[in-house]
Amino acid sequence: MLKFFALLTNSRLERLRAHGPASINKVAAMGMALTGVTIFWFVNVFLIGTNVFRSAPWQAALAGFFVAGIVFTVDRIIVLGRGNGPIVIIMRVLFSLIIAILGGVCMDLVILKEEVDLELRVLHDREVTEALDRVAGHHAERLGQARATVVEAAAQVQEAEAMYVEEINGGPAGSGRYGVGEVAREKLELLNRRRLLLEQAQASLTRLEEEARLAELTERAQLERMQARPTLFKRIEALHSYLGKDLMAVFGWVLLTFGAILFELFPLLIKYGKGRTSYEAEVEAVDRLKQAQVAALLARQEQLLREDARLSLDERRALHTLKEVAKGYA
Repeated sequence: MLKFFALLTNSRLERLRAHGPASINKVAAMGMALTGVTIFWFVNVFLIGTNVFRSAPWQAALAGFFVAGIVFTVDRIIVLGRGNGPIVIIMRVLFSLIIAILGGVCMDLVILKEEVDLELRVLHDREVTEALDRVAGHHAERLGQARATVVEAAAQVQEAEAMYVEEINGGPAGSGRYGVGEVAREKLELLNRRRLLLEQAQASLTRLEEEARLAELTERAQLERMQARPTLFKRIEALHSYLGKDLMAVFGWVLLTFGAILFELFPLLIKYGKGRTSYEAEVEAVDRLKQAQVAALLARQEQLLREDARLSLDERRALHTLKEVAKGYA
C-alpha cells in the first residue's frame, strides 16, 4: 500500500523508506485521505443518481467516476503543491472548502431523501395554489366583464319578452290591441335581437372560461412535470425549507454536514497540520540545489558568450579549429 500512496503523492519510494516513520506516516495518511475522499464522492454521486434522481445504475456510475475524478485531481493538486505563500494557501483552503461543502450538501440530500421528498410535495402544492390563483387573477377581469354582459343581456331578454307577452295579450302597458299586430311584431323582433345578443354573450363567456381552464391545466401540467423530476437546486430549497421547521433537525443537519466537510478536508489538514517531515525537507533542499546549479550554469554561459563576443573573426576560427582537433584526440 505504501507504494500506491507514494504514487498518489508523487513521492520517491526508495528515498521515502530511508527516512523515519514520520515521513512514511504522513505520505500514507495523505494517500488514504485522497483515496477516502475520492471513494466518498463516487458513492455520494452514485446514490444521488440512483436514489434521488432515479437514473440508471450505469449512468449514475459514470457520473460518479467523472465527479470523483475531478475531485481527486483537485485534491491531488492541492496535496502536491509546494508553494507556501499566503495567497497560495488561501486558494487551496478555498478550493478544499468549496468541494467539502458541495460534498456535505450531496450527502444531506441522500440521507434526508424521504424528508426532502415530503417537503417537495408541500412546496408543489403551494406552488400549484399560487399558480392557479395567478392564472385566475389574470382572467378574472375579462371573465367578470363577460359574466356581467351575460346578466345584463338576460335581463334585457326578460324585459323584451315581458313586453311582447303584454302586447299580444292586449295589456295596458302595450297598444291595448289583442293578438299579433304590427306593434307586437316589432316587439318580437326586438326580443329576437336581444336573444341573439344573449347567445353571443354566453358564447363569449364560454370561450373565456375555456381559455382560463386550459391555462390552469397547462400550468398544472407544467408543475406536475417539474414535480416528477425536481432539479438539484429545487431539492436544496426543499431541504432548507424542511430544516426551517425543526430545530432538532437543524442541529442534526449541522453535525452531519460538519462531519462530511471535516472528512473531505483531511488531505489539506494532514498536509499543513502534521508539519514538515525530513523527506519533505530533503525534497526542498534538492530543489534549491538544482536551482543553484541551473543559475550557475546560466551565469557561466553568459560569461562565455561575453568573452566570445570580444574575439575577432580570426581568433574565433582558430578557437574552433583547436576544438575540432581536441575532439579528434578525445
